[in-house]
Amino acid sequence: MSSAGYPLSEFLSNEITRLYFEERLSLSGVAKRLQVGRHIVEYRIKRSGRKPRSPGEGVRLANVGSPRLKLSPDKKAQIIALIGQLSPTAKSGPKFAAQLNGPLGLKLHAKAYKRMAMEAGLPWPGHKVRRLTREEYERLDQLLTKLCTAGMPAHQIKSTINSEMGLSLTLTFFRRRTHYLGLPWTPSQTRDYGPPRRKICPGCGTEFETSNSQKEFCTRKCRGQNYYQLHRKNGRPPQQACAHCGHDFEPSSKRQRFCSRKCQAANYAENNREKVTAWKRGWKERHRKPLQVKACALARCGKDFETRISQQKFCSEKCRDKDHYIRHRSRYFAYSKQDRKDHPFWAKKAAKRSYRLTASMVEPPEHADTPRQHPLRFLWQMDAEGRFVLASSEFIHLIGAHTA
Repeated sequence: MSSAGYPLSEFLSNEITRLYFEERLSLSGVAKRLQVGRHIVEYRIKRSGRKPRSPGEGVRLANVGSPRLKLSPDKKAQIIALIGQLSPTAKSGPKFAAQLNGPLGLKLHAKAYKRMAMEAGLPWPGHKVRRLTREEYERLDQLLTKLCTAGMPAHQIKSTINSEMGLSLTLTFFRRRTHYLGLPWTPSQTRDYGPPRRKICPGCGTEFETSNSQKEFCTRKCRGQNYYQLHRKNGRPPQQACAHCGHDFEPSSKRQRFCSRKCQAANYAENNREKVTAWKRGWKERHRKPLQVKACALARCGKDFETRISQQKFCSEKCRDKDHYIRHRSRYFAYSKQDRKDHPFWAKKAAKRSYRLTASMVEPPEHADTPRQHPLRFLWQMDAEGRFVLASSEFIHLIGAHTA
């Protein structure tokens, strides 16, 4: 019960309707003022029976809980004067803002000070990388050589050189510089945990030795498995059947439906067959090679043909077989009777071309330049196996070796 004697829900409804309809606050503004959810405000306005306003109307409250700090003109003038006085010696914006917050007693961000400085026309320090000069490098190398040979620890080397030279170099810079100069580097002394003690790993139950009192597990693997089991909401989900192949598997999360990515891809292809088909067609169109016009490599043919295969030389399989026969003609006549029985394909080819052309048959005779005065006569023979043989080299030269 509230102080007015009404139930809390009725009091809240009255406050929501008053702020929304009388003070003209927006839904977000009412929610921030009463510190309730926006869905509660929408529900109460809908139950009131009055017509709600359009979404764009109403006063929006940017920060009801923490209103923006308003500076007086005198305070702004003081800040601008202090910025103009200290900005020449400032190194970076965030450090300069922290330096200004101290004497002014404020907690403003560097962007607020930068906005004031830009409005007043004052320079604002940016983050600039200061490079050391040659003289500074020489002096730094001398100090580094002296301190490293003396065996001084790393953190003492850093503080000593930075204080003497007025720098703010990091420990990584000094380590890399000593490695470049070939000097011995003595790391800072690590924390002493005391003598080693024996512990039992709560993950796997093995006993191990450690000098760190905060170490609980023997390895990182055990620690990761223990963290995985402790931070699961309901533990590992039980086994379930794959939505595609039907095999039982142990899922890694409650949302996992398939046992592998292969099943997931296959299920997607089945349910989106048109989409996958269109994508494959588009992929083929994008990766298809352009048409090329080539001439057939067979001398008898020589036709021009179009192809997308860069290694294709012949226009058809027939031309390819003819070229193979011309280049490997000796294979067609190198078989005996037994070979012809074992290889009937080559025997069929040998029946068409049953002789070999020799150089003496192709070369022209000595009297080829003299004109012929009588008809040409030639002899031919048939052997016992039915092979046709020309005995006249003059006739072979006349018709040509290619025709013969």
